[in-house]
Amino acid sequence: MKRRSLLTVAATAGLAGCTAPSNTRGPVPDSNTDHKSAFDDYKWRHRISGGYLNVSDGMLYGDKIGPEDENDQFTGETGSGDLFSLDLQNSNLRWTQGFSGSLSNIVVKDAIYYETADDAANSWVSAIEFDGTRRWRGPGHVTPEGRLEHVTENAVYVSDETLKALDPNTGDLLWEFAGIGSIFDTDAGTTAETASVYGVTDSDITALNVGEGEGKVQWRYESNNDYTSFDVSDGVVYAANNEAVVAIADGEERWRVELSPSSSSLRIHGVASDLVLAKDDSYLYAVADGQKQWEREMTRHRRSPNRLYEGDLRIYENRIYSGKRGEQKISAFKLDDGTELWSTDVGSEIESWEIVSEEQFGSEESVFVQTSQELQRVNPDGEITRKWTPRENPSQNEQIYDFVVDENVIVSTYSGTYALES
Repeated sequence: MKRRSLLTVAATAGLAGCTAPSNTRGPVPDSNTDHKSAFDDYKWRHRISGGYLNVSDGMLYGDKIGPEDENDQFTGETGSGDLFSLDLQNSNLRWTQGFSGSLSNIVVKDAIYYETADDAANSWVSAIEFDGTRRWRGPGHVTPEGRLEHVTENAVYVSDETLKALDPNTGDLLWEFAGIGSIFDTDAGTTAETASVYGVTDSDITALNVGEGEGKVQWRYESNNDYTSFDVSDGVVYAANNEAVVAIADGEERWRVELSPSSSSLRIHGVASDLVLAKDDSYLYAVADGQKQWEREMTRHRRSPNRLYEGDLRIYENRIYSGKRGEQKISAFKLDDGTELWSTDVGSEIESWEIVSEEQFGSEESVFVQTSQELQRVNPDGEITRKWTPRENPSQNEQIYDFVVDENVIVSTYSGTYALES
């Protein structure tokens, strides 16, 4: 189970307020000795397994995988429909809260906000207090339908071709704005955040001031071009169509760079220090201040194709990292000119990967790479410095479901959740 995959679930009805947590248990230490541990060395283990793992203030939150039977034995089934809270200091299970079906997103702010969807792909957002009681939930409540997009202290934002702001305390609708998508400027400062909403025609871009939860229009940019890819940073919206990348601020076009008139798939892949990365079928481009800074060929028909074409790109500091689910390599490139720094083969197909900063873990940034049977830590030089590999369970090969890195490396497998030695 991956944190960002879309899962369908059955709809459920509920009431607002602090309902007693369903399926709630008190603190439960790791007392299950009826099946073997996946790892030889660990700080603690709990028999519960989870996906969508999320760490906040010393607690681990996630979606419980694999229900236990009446004797607390793991059955190996999935889709139990429980959120759980686990204390990272002593591995005690604080509570579980049931819901119908499976989960598709968790965001932890002043509460635990989570998204579910029914068989028709209709999505709702619900909220749980840190003590495990319900704050509000949908469907069946006043909560409007929509996917979980963003959470601030003033509002919870959901969208389904309309951006909707919900009251964090009640789930009630505060305001809504018609559009087929939204992006949030998280670099705009702590006092106000801007949601840039592009309109139904794909050609209009509207900036909303959402800092006070009012949803007032700041500016509107109208164009005859249909934009298909967007990003926003520090008040500037970057948009791309099949020909160009443009920068828009205060409703005016700041600059435009024509890149690939023949392309049918030009998309923006990130913004860092005013440098915009865009990629099409054949090239990766870096543009800034209305000028193309560099480009790198990425032809899929070459005998040895450039790995930048194949990978999912992420920008961190002065580097571009590239990796792709189903492939076996993680690569790093210079942000200023696209030069490859290193490429590391992790030995098997990648399930997921994350860049972890030095503030989060250790003395330097690291790339954590999850395969189905192994978690690896890769240092800034491309060296694999640590591997965590579950031992084979006599009854079933161990599978890594999910991981999250905080002060510890938390890994969920078939036989439980572990805090591993770093």
